[in-house]
Amino acid sequence: LLQANFAEFPDDLAQMREQGLAYFRYFATEKGLAARDQEGRPTTLQGLIDAGHVHFEALVY
Repeated sequence: LLQANFAEFPDDLAQMREQGLAYFRYFATEKGLAARDQEGRPTTLQGLIDAGHVHFEALVY
């Protein structure tokens, strides 16, 4: 029963974050801090993550 109900639930944190299925906290990386004054840097959260400027981790209760 559980297997059938959770078959479509993603197995990795990135997909869970993208689908809004879990809570995360975000941190600026060294690369992100160094690039904060650069023109043309990403301005969306996903863009910052893709560029390595932001790291995320799941909140576990």
